[in-house]
Amino acid sequence: SPSLCQIIIYTTAKKDYAKKLLEVLDPRKKLIRHCLSQSDCVCSQGCYWKDLTCLGRDLARVVALDHTMQGFPAQAANWIPVPPWSGDPQDEELLRLIPLLGQLGQADLPWCFSSLGAGGAPKDSRGLWRQSSILAPSSPTL
Repeated sequence: SPSLCQIIIYTTAKKDYAKKLLEVLDPRKKLIRHCLSQSDCVCSQGCYWKDLTCLGRDLARVVALDHTMQGFPAQAANWIPVPPWSGDPQDEELLRLIPLLGQLGQADLPWCFSSLGAGGAPKDSRGLWRQSSILAPSSPTL
């Protein structure tokens, strides 16, 4: 059966850090399909930006989960905010997003993204995703 989504790690950190991150997150190498690091980012004026076009996928079918949209200035509408992970093993924030990701996998994503705001910038993406009936009511305020 097809999987719900492909998991790709995309960090502005250097490749050696990304490899260590993969060892922790997916030690058996079964969950994460690709890992992109600083060398895959666009560097402008000393800042590294994540560019989702480097994935080679239809951006109408791509969402980025991140604690900050600053890394995705060119694809802000593809961003779903999540709180930063603090190392708490009881943190289930990503698990709460599984129903949302499932629905997005079936949805007309260009319509979802265009409803976020003009020019590809979210009107209030934190509010949009937080208020979604898909998320559990116990989700913390993002």
